[in-house]
Amino acid sequence: MVARTFKFRLQTVLDYKIRCEEQEQRILAEKKEILAQELMEKSEKGILDIVELKMYHEQQKQLRKEIAAQEIRVQQAAADVELQRMKLLEATKEKKTYEKLKEKHHGEYLVEVAAEEQKLLDEIATTKFNRESRHLF
Repeated sequence: MVARTFKFRLQTVLDYKIRCEEQEQRILAEKKEILAQELMEKSEKGILDIVELKMYHEQQKQLRKEIAAQEIRVQQAAADVELQRMKLLEATKEKKTYEKLKEKHHGEYLVEVAAEEQKLLDEIATTKFNRESRHLF
């Protein structure tokens, strides 16, 4: 029997979600870089005030929340993959059980057919013997 490899039927969706996450991470890195440059520029010019710092701090908090939410979505996708893998494993086990049962029943069927054929051959032989023995007397 050829061993099959696991193929997740939603793999293209998962791949897409992973690419989306990577894109969001790149955008986040770019925004952080822009923020850092703006902070450095304002700091060098001496025009950085408390309100702006609070605003930047809030933006960072929001970005952290978005990252956490994306991580949760990725974890959920991974959990979905694992669940689907377990379902496939269970379905494979059940299929193998029924295949073995089918093989067993087929073997029993072959034994029955062979017994019926042997019974028929025995009956034919008995009938032939009886006919031949009648002709002898």
